[in-house]
Amino acid sequence: MAETRPRFVPPSQTSQRDVPVESGTTDELLAKLTGLHRQTEKHDELLRVHESLHETERRFREMIDALPAAIYTTDVEGRLTHFNPAAVRLLGHAPELGADQWFATVKLFWPDGTPMRDDERPVAVALREGRILDGVEVIAERPDGTRFWFMPYPRLLRDEAGRIIGAINMLLDITEQKQAERASGLLAAIVDSSDDAIISKTLEGTITSWNKSAERLFGYTAEEAVGQHITLIVPADRQHEEATIIGRLKRGERIDHFETVRRRKDGSLLDVSLTISPVRDAEGRIVGASKVARDVTERKQIEQALRKREERARALAEKLDMEVRARTKELEQRNTEIEEQTEELRRLSTCLMQSQDDERRRIARELHDSAGQYLVALGMSLEAARRSAGELPPKAREKLDEASEIVTRCSSEIRTLSHLLHPPLLEELGLASAIEWYVEGFAARSRVKVELQIPQKLKRLDEPVELALFRVLQECLTNIHRHSGSDWAMVQVKADSRQVSLEICDRGKGIAKPSYDSPSAPRKRLGVGINGMRERLKDLGGTLEINSTDHGTTARATIPLLSQASATSG
Repeated sequence: MAETRPRFVPPSQTSQRDVPVESGTTDELLAKLTGLHRQTEKHDELLRVHESLHETERRFREMIDALPAAIYTTDVEGRLTHFNPAAVRLLGHAPELGADQWFATVKLFWPDGTPMRDDERPVAVALREGRILDGVEVIAERPDGTRFWFMPYPRLLRDEAGRIIGAINMLLDITEQKQAERASGLLAAIVDSSDDAIISKTLEGTITSWNKSAERLFGYTAEEAVGQHITLIVPADRQHEEATIIGRLKRGERIDHFETVRRRKDGSLLDVSLTISPVRDAEGRIVGASKVARDVTERKQIEQALRKREERARALAEKLDMEVRARTKELEQRNTEIEEQTEELRRLSTCLMQSQDDERRRIARELHDSAGQYLVALGMSLEAARRSAGELPPKAREKLDEASEIVTRCSSEIRTLSHLLHPPLLEELGLASAIEWYVEGFAARSRVKVELQIPQKLKRLDEPVELALFRVLQECLTNIHRHSGSDWAMVQVKADSRQVSLEICDRGKGIAKPSYDSPSAPRKRLGVGINGMRERLKDLGGTLEINSTDHGTTARATIPLLSQASATSG
């Protein structure tokens, strides 16, 4: 940085020929010449001192310019007298020497974001009060608006008499340190707020960190756990796992969702899922491990309960399968015997459907009278237990509430299943009530909007007629829900003195024509199937018509009324 300096002018710089010769004795002249010689020597000495000071200052400035830290100097008024390139890089601009005070174009803020006044700047305080503020954290805003953190280290400059003639200030950039502190604090907050137990340990197994969830999960406080060996929470019969885990970590492997058992402080065991990752130092060497433990005890219990339930369901399915196979074999034998007797085959088919209806009725009754009653009794027992559960722990009361809710849902499911197998309304109140009940339940279960049109005064029909129409309704609505993709359906019942009809429409994707065009076409079973519905109606002298396009399907079941009385009254 070039700087204009005043040229040193000696107090007397005249040549000998400019000295006036005065008259006098020789001794007087010699004395004058001697004095003049001494003044010349003093002048030369001052020149040498000035040059030495100038050289020292130059070297001092070069040394400051070579330093990586931002440094600047000021006079006693705070005006800049020198700054190094590092200061320009840090502060974002080069100020004007002798005019700019303390890099005033750079705005300063206290750590809480409050603006710092010029007279509060550490270098200003040092010049004004002689008080040094070391290690103060300051936020600076450059002219371009970017910000950084630094710590100032101002020092006073004094002359030989001890008077303050200026100051030198070094600015230490701590932006990266503050960012690291913020990231470290954020990471610590995340770890502490995690629902999972997070533990770190050395490769020797010594615990080095232990978060709040680890305290809740295992019962040990951080003070009790840190410094202990990880086998503190490993059961005796699981000690071998730790050696295997350490071996894999040393090879740089990550262990995901390793399910095992760990021990709490009170000695109780819990099922956990572990995710373990190697921890590396700055040189990439593996120096420890980070372990995340999640309590999966409840999930394990649910899985075990589901397995038992699946086993029971599988046993029941196998039993039903055996029964179905036995019945199928019986039917095959009968079909072989009456292959050429079509009418007999239809009679047997009717008997089979009647048997199915009877079986449904029997199963429905068994579900309602046996399993349903057991569930009611169980619900009453649970309710009594809940009323007397005042002294039980909250967790136990919560489990009783859950069990009561499950029993209630099971009762509802069994009741619905029983009614679907054989709706009691069909026998008690007739077809109209049964259809209204089924349509309402179907719409709620399937979220298909159903429009129902049925005569208000529809009389009771023969039991086989009502049952056949109800089964057709069940099959058609089930097919709409499972296969059509329609969100709308219409059910219409018409009756007069000659016949009763049931029509079901949808706006779905339709049915492939071979599935319904002819009883002899390849059978594509949808529930009981189209052929089953035809056979059921045929036994009653009825028919089934199906019209299907890409825009929807209409199924119309018609049964003649043998009685001359009208099916509607009024």
